[in-house]
Amino acid sequence: MRLEHRKSTGMRIAHNPAPAVTSDRFQFIMSMPWLTSTALLCLIFMHTPSGFCVAECSGDVYRNISLPIGTFSISLLLPVQDSDKVSSANTAPDIDGYIPPQLKIFHASSSKSLWSSAEGVSFLSAAIVDLKVKQNSGYFTFDKKTEHACTELIITNWTSPNEGVPPPTRREEAHTVAMGTGDDHPRSVPSLSTTPASAPVVLKGSLCDKQAVEIVFRVFIVGLDESPQLTVSMALVGESYGYNQLTLTYAKDDDEQFYGFGHQYTEFDLNGKEFPVFSTEQGVGRGREPLTSILNKLDPGSGGHWYTTYTHVPFYTTSKQRAFFLESPEYTVFNLKSDDWVTVDLAATNLTFRLFGDCHSIPDLISSYTAYSGRMAQNLEPEAISEGAVVGLEGGTAAVLQRTNKLCDLAQATWPNSSCPISALWLQDWTGERNFTVAGKLQRIGLWWVWELDSHHYPGFAEFVADMRRRDIATLIYFNPMIADIKKRGTPYKNNFYQQALDRGYFVKDKDKKVWVGYSQASLVDLTNPAAAAWMEDIIHNALLETGAVGHMNDFGEALPLDGHLYHGDGHALHNQYPTMWAKLNKNATDRCKEKSGLDYLYFMRSSGSFTQAYTTHFWMGDQIVTFDDFDGMQSAIVGMLSAGMSGHSLVHTDIGGYADVDIASVKFIRSEILLKRWCELAVFTSMFRTHLGTLPDLAWQIDSNEETARFFLSMARLYKSFALYREVLRIDARATGAPMVAPMVYYFWDCAELYKQNIRYEQFMFGPYFLVAPVTSDSANATALSVFLPEGTHWVYMWDSTMVFDGHNAYVNITSYLGQPAFFLRLPLPSASWMEELRAGLEDLGAVNIP
Repeated sequence: MRLEHRKSTGMRIAHNPAPAVTSDRFQFIMSMPWLTSTALLCLIFMHTPSGFCVAECSGDVYRNISLPIGTFSISLLLPVQDSDKVSSANTAPDIDGYIPPQLKIFHASSSKSLWSSAEGVSFLSAAIVDLKVKQNSGYFTFDKKTEHACTELIITNWTSPNEGVPPPTRREEAHTVAMGTGDDHPRSVPSLSTTPASAPVVLKGSLCDKQAVEIVFRVFIVGLDESPQLTVSMALVGESYGYNQLTLTYAKDDDEQFYGFGHQYTEFDLNGKEFPVFSTEQGVGRGREPLTSILNKLDPGSGGHWYTTYTHVPFYTTSKQRAFFLESPEYTVFNLKSDDWVTVDLAATNLTFRLFGDCHSIPDLISSYTAYSGRMAQNLEPEAISEGAVVGLEGGTAAVLQRTNKLCDLAQATWPNSSCPISALWLQDWTGERNFTVAGKLQRIGLWWVWELDSHHYPGFAEFVADMRRRDIATLIYFNPMIADIKKRGTPYKNNFYQQALDRGYFVKDKDKKVWVGYSQASLVDLTNPAAAAWMEDIIHNALLETGAVGHMNDFGEALPLDGHLYHGDGHALHNQYPTMWAKLNKNATDRCKEKSGLDYLYFMRSSGSFTQAYTTHFWMGDQIVTFDDFDGMQSAIVGMLSAGMSGHSLVHTDIGGYADVDIASVKFIRSEILLKRWCELAVFTSMFRTHLGTLPDLAWQIDSNEETARFFLSMARLYKSFALYREVLRIDARATGAPMVAPMVYYFWDCAELYKQNIRYEQFMFGPYFLVAPVTSDSANATALSVFLPEGTHWVYMWDSTMVFDGHNAYVNITSYLGQPAFFLRLPLPSASWMEELRAGLEDLGAVNIP
């Protein structure tokens, strides 16, 4: 305990949060701010089966109100200047001056608080803010000015839960329920039940003596593992005084690390940072200069920032084994700069967050969270996808066939007893090529977003797809939720979906009630309109069946305008939910395809709302530039995958070699041979080994730019294939617990205190529970010295040389990694599993010796 003196408030006692006591111990709870005069209060609380009660007090007091609810305990501390004023009723006495109430939440399984208000600060406040939003297609920039803030929260009364309300017996099947921030803002949420485990606790009060406030606590039992979870809903009620933002403030430890928040690409531990959680284009550069500034000037927002992300997932876990999920979907800013507290600014007047009880580790927290928000790997996917590379090609039937045959012929010549390690072709230009070239400024060939095959570009496409299938090579295509006018394509067509949507009113409208127009003169389908969503679902369903494709890139989803006019609801509340609508539509379409064809389907997304993972099969990390750096290059893709895994996104991968080649002004980044090879090594240890030609395919180094590169690519595809059985085990684990396939070290070694001090980001990660991977993320062309941290009490063998065995002592070991032999370790003891035999065979096939 430390004493802290302040001239304005007198003496104040401060300390780090102490654990709650058991029934046979006492505890001093010393989070008592604003103690006046020279009197020093010492309150003794005792934990009893019914909660906390005051054991002894003197001088000025905080009245402690114990509110047990299910297996949770809510400890509400209300300031009282005179103990004689304490009422026996469920009301708080009037007090002179302002002292903020304190709130702590515990679960019966632990003495550690799940959540606690910050000392000396009101845990809820409201403000009138002027939030200006500028939108450029899918890029958003925000400018916020606070005009008035109210920080004085007073709790005036409360209601205890009814006794004897039994919890639900079990949650058996997932079903969809409507949830939202209000009657006008529905959203689809995967859930297993909405029956509370007990009656709610309700607090009532006011802000600044005028704005009425209601706080409701509810307990739910979630999932087949019956995870206890507590929601806390805070809302401004009654007469409105113009407030349009709520701020939640709560305690954290100064050394507490924060992980998750969706796909965060630059920082893994977000402690000490301030950032929005909002679905937007991530930008190109994201802080790398001068590229970022040049692009932001030429095309506002397109350079992005270190924090811009395609995903809105306001969930995190911490190094103290706590977790927090903000269910409210509106624009949110998290501020973790203070040593003592977190602030969450939400652009809304009602806020709901969720806490997770009976969790003692980071894996427990991820499992509990995904039991509610949804888990990936719920459907089977085409078996071929795990059997080799997904090769991104373009150029029409003849060009694709020629390049595919050349790669497979080389594989056959190099490994005559093995099949071609290409499992699928991904043909994003199936709808036709669109020339975006601007003379002297930009060279770019893009796509026609018309969602009908360009038979002039891909003649005999159905026959081509069938032929590839006979060779055990699947075909994937491309969709996004925007549509362009097919008349401008210049080749024959059957359907003009753009005109159909115009005629039927299926497009999102802007603030002036005109059809919104964004990228490439395309417009966005209004998925809040059930007829429009069903129509778009039919387009995808029919195209997959007609072409024979078994999946697709499910691109975009970030562009819904906040001030747009929708068929139903408000753009601000629905913007971050649009990716989930888009994912669910595609799940419905592919489920219908499977019913007719009997085939399994997949699709991969970059955008996400809080519940998107329940409706998609894969995520990819979006549009990195062709560099190694941690702003927007290969290193950022690794950090993004690790943050995704800590956000419930279990199955993730990247564009091999990056996506965005840049040749603009004085900045030029063109994909190099060594970058492509190092990215191939990384992709072995992800959920999908998929290539992309990039934005400047004629200039960028490709997997078939020369024979040596092609052979290297094929060898890495074969190594990826060697993990097929192991990846299936990881998919089963993801489906059962939400465990990430690509995981940060702290996921599996959460109890290693020394690990948290290492600030590991892209340098090493876990590929499931057995393999530690140390990728080379520099342009080193051959032998690269690496240092790898091994936690205490662990034992490892280097997979390329079984004589290299290491014991973990919370220290680094040094190894040399050679190009074509990505550094990875197997955790001992050796597992006796069929997937291990498959991996050994694959390593032997690649010429490895001394295999464990």
